[in-house]
Amino acid sequence: MLLLSALLVCGWMWADEAMAATAYVDRNGNDANPGTADRPLRTLEALGGRVWAPGDAIYFHAGQTFSGTLRLPGGGSDSRPVTIGSYG
Repeated sequence: MLLLSALLVCGWMWADEAMAATAYVDRNGNDANPGTADRPLRTLEALGGRVWAPGDAIYFHAGQTFSGTLRLPGGGSDSRPVTIGSYG
């Protein structure tokens, strides 16, 4: 029973990690893009329309400046925040 419980918890944690969303933003991107590294979004507003969950990540192209307000519905948690960083 203990082994089965451990496997269920590990499976749940793996599934939770696999479902984490990642979005990329680049001033040369397009808000019609899916937000992948090779097809990034262009604006903060495109990010705001998505629901962000614990473990998700948003990456902005390094060296670029973005302005505006970024609201992340769903947010994160203390143990698994939404990561915001740079790439490229």
